[in-house]
Amino acid sequence: MSDTLIVSPIVTEEKSHQKKLFCIIVSIIVVFALAATGVLYYFLVFKKPTVSQPKSTSYTSETKTSSKSSYLVNKDKVQILGSEKPVIQTKKEYTILLLGDSMVDTLRTHDTILIDILKEYYQNKEFKILNYGFGSTNIISVKDRIEKETDYQNNYYPPIKNVDYDIIFVESFGHNPLSQYPINSGLDIQTKELGEIYNSLKEAHPDSRIVFFATISPNKKLYGSNNVDLSEEDRIKWAEERISYIKNHIQFAKDNGIQILNIFEKSLTENGDGNLRYISDVDYIHPSAEGVYFIYEEIGKFIIENKLLPE
Repeated sequence: MSDTLIVSPIVTEEKSHQKKLFCIIVSIIVVFALAATGVLYYFLVFKKPTVSQPKSTSYTSETKTSSKSSYLVNKDKVQILGSEKPVIQTKKEYTILLLGDSMVDTLRTHDTILIDILKEYYQNKEFKILNYGFGSTNIISVKDRIEKETDYQNNYYPPIKNVDYDIIFVESFGHNPLSQYPINSGLDIQTKELGEIYNSLKEAHPDSRIVFFATISPNKKLYGSNNVDLSEEDRIKWAEERISYIKNHIQFAKDNGIQILNIFEKSLTENGDGNLRYISDVDYIHPSAEGVYFIYEEIGKFIIENKLLPE
């Protein structure tokens, strides 16, 4: 006689109940997982984060290349100490300080060009040129040069605030833009820095002249050729970004009554691009030999025509 397995109805009912409970729990987990996925998808795709931009107002450039372009300038910009232009006292030797990036550094070994131009007009006077042009530096680095001793290519430079000079020419640093920021934010920062630089120089040397000067324009078609590997589109973008900073520097000077030497505008061709005569064909960034002479000639003419120094 074989044994027969008898299953109790109570056990069968209990297993059925457990199975239903398991299905309910799984269903709840699936519902919550789908809901969480939907919420995450919404925030990733539809709810994009917003970035607050600095409060700003716009102004329009007055130069030939982009009369319709506007640049943002922070409304909370630094208030400059005043644009009074002191009269330089007559002396035997005058000192001129040039402050900038590699566009100024390129002039370093050619100081005699400016000295000879000035001596043709200021006879029996001596001139000293101090070059504080440091390559690959932007506008943010300037305050250190004013306040601290700085080292550039193993040469030590005393703080500008401690240097005795008659005129200081402050370049735009436009060829080293603040590319780590969106263009409008970068221009706001440049504007703020220009105000602080002017005030620092004014406080340290109230009896010296401050002149802003804008260097030669980039050439959009060839900017950085032989130096940086860029597509034609990116080359134009690079040039236009640098032009924006140069123009912002010019406009800041105009808005605040600061004397401005606009070499940038004088370096443009009839079609509004940078004149290749003034740009080195080694890297298509820095001044050529003719460009160096052109810049120094314009600085000399500016000093003479505006009678910045007494005879």
